Amino acid sequence: MEDNEIEESGISIGDIFRTIFSQKWIALAIAVLITLAGTLALYFIGKSKEEYVIEFTLNLPEASATDSYYTYPDRTRFYYVDYVSAKVLEEVKSENSAYSDINIEKIVKNGISFNEKFNKVETLDTTAVTVRREFEIRAKASSFANEDLARSFLSELVRYPISYYSKMNINYNIYLNKKDFDEALTYETQISYIRQQVDDLSSRYGSLTNVTDDDGYLVAGKRQQFNAWVERVDLKALLTEARAKFYLKDWKSSIEKYMNERVTLQESIDDAKHNLDEVTRYITGDNVQSDDLATVISDLQSRLTSLKRQMTTINSYINAYYTNGAENEAHIAATEAYSAKIQAIYDELTSDDGHIAGYTELSKSVYEKEAFISYLTPNVIKVAEGGTGILMSLIISLVAGIIIACIVAYIVGWSKQRKIKAVAVVEAPLFAEARAQTAATEDTSDTAGVADKKDDK
Repeated sequence: MEDNEIEESGISIGDIFRTIFSQKWIALAIAVLITLAGTLALYFIGKSKEEYVIEFTLNLPEASATDSYYTYPDRTRFYYVDYVSAKVLEEVKSENSAYSDINIEKIVKNGISFNEKFNKVETLDTTAVTVRREFEIRAKASSFANEDLARSFLSELVRYPISYYSKMNINYNIYLNKKDFDEALTYETQISYIRQQVDDLSSRYGSLTNVTDDDGYLVAGKRQQFNAWVERVDLKALLTEARAKFYLKDWKSSIEKYMNERVTLQESIDDAKHNLDEVTRYITGDNVQSDDLATVISDLQSRLTSLKRQMTTINSYINAYYTNGAENEAHIAATEAYSAKIQAIYDELTSDDGHIAGYTELSKSVYEKEAFISYLTPNVIKVAEGGTGILMSLIISLVAGIIIACIVAYIVGWSKQRKIKAVAVVEAPLFAEARAQTAATEDTSDTAGVADKKDDK
């Protein structure tokens, strides 16, 4: 009766703990196993999501504040999203042997992203607010062997647009194309090409005067050297000398052309004279001169004067190279010397160590020094946790392990108790029947013993 009342009253907290404690070794084994497995699983799952993040601002000379690309002086465009392209990543890797073990395909596959945003930044004058363009690159930590390697590689990646300055192939030789220069018909044309190129370089030197620190002194010095050279060669004087001394480029073919032109020009002069004589005779007759005839005479006289001037110029060139039908060796030698001076100026501008090449290298250096990166994180990169840390993983796994261990231990203990009770219930009637049978047997034995004693009497 009492046993039935205890069962009907339910299971107490104490019963639960006693049941669990009865299976303490199973519970402990399960708790330890789950804690270890769970900690490692949570940590490495989180580790696979961990990212290295680099945040920065990029300052490039003459860059637009809003364009999605930057245009270099050689007109090449760099689109900012190409930071994370496989092509750019491979180029950065190839620049340093320390990156030889980096797998670019793995970086791209694991995921690398580029983002940008505009933040308002207050200046020292609190009333003024500027908008700062910020960039961010994220790469999976699992793509790199360690944080130091990731920091080095991502820093070089960020500098990629700046490093291009030293590689770009800028052609500042705009006016001195060799073919055009060599095929120019006159020295005047060649000098004109040189003058345009010199003016272009002078203008470009002026565009670099806003640089600061050591670059400013360097640019000023180079510009002074260039200006001194321009004064020394004195293109204006060279042009005057060519005209005054009747120097001809490729003089033989030019003289031949002038001789042919002289024949045609003489015919034009004769025609002009004839026409002027006819009009003059007409006027000197009984005809009265009119305004229209006066205009005709004036035009004919102007044309005749121009033709004679041209003839004088042609004869001057021909006579400079031929004297009494023979070549003037002295003038030919002077022409060759003059031509050598023009060629020397061309070479000083266009040679590998000439003024154009010098300005090219200077501009690359200035652009590269004027461009800079500002990192927005103190340690260049930061680690973005993708999951849970080792301590949190341990705590979560330990709690889960204890709970599961208790549940399993209770189930196992409860199951065993059920089996014991079931056996006890089955054995209880049998035990009572056996006891009764034993008692009956003992009674029978006692009765038989008493009967024997009576018989003996």
